[in-house]
Amino acid sequence: MIQSLRTAPSSKKNELGTMMGVYIPCICSIFGVVLFERLGWLVGEAGVIATLLMFIIAFTVVFTTALSISAISTNGQMKGGGVYYMISRSLGAEFGGSIGIIFYLANITNGATFMLGFVEGLSAILDQLPDSKWWLVLYVAISLITLTVIGLLGAAVFSKINSVIFVMQWVAVITGLASLVVMMFNLGGSTTRSLFVENAFPSYSAGYGPMAVFAIAFTRGRASTNTI
Repeated sequence: MIQSLRTAPSSKKNELGTMMGVYIPCICSIFGVVLFERLGWLVGEAGVIATLLMFIIAFTVVFTTALSISAISTNGQMKGGGVYYMISRSLGAEFGGSIGIIFYLANITNGATFMLGFVEGLSAILDQLPDSKWWLVLYVAISLITLTVIGLLGAAVFSKINSVIFVMQWVAVITGLASLVVMMFNLGGSTTRSLFVENAFPSYSAGYGPMAVFAIAFTRGRASTNTI
């Protein structure tokens, strides 16, 4: 009896669930720097039609990748390690370790991009803050320390803060769409159509081209698989 109690698996689950563990982190990652700070630049460079085409291609690649991840992760019991365990189990330890290192470096770069975008937006909103190079480095360092503390506090704190950010992002998206509709009514139909035609086709700046702009747009599609 005592032996059976010792060997019995614990029924307690340390899981965030589909909403807190998958959906909200993915949405928070997708609605990031490119959507709020680079989408206007993307449309200005590639035009409306090419930008929509780039996002369709990017999310098609991500969708097929997510289907492959779902097929692998549901074909057996997932253990500790998350995506690293899954890659090693499906491709072997050698390929899994190599891809895991690249995946780790990609997540670091993605996090640095998000923090830089946050600091850029913060300095643009708060004009009274110093915005020289080393002040921006200080703001990024403070952001990194704050995120580290949140990570050390555990998944429960992380999920609560993510929920607040999730609501704030949707408020920002809805407000932006509403202001766009109001602006269209104020400009009138003919002016809106002329502006759309003017921005429908590419007008690349020096040093940029379709592949460079697509690489920036594709990072949003990659972010959702990183979160998974």
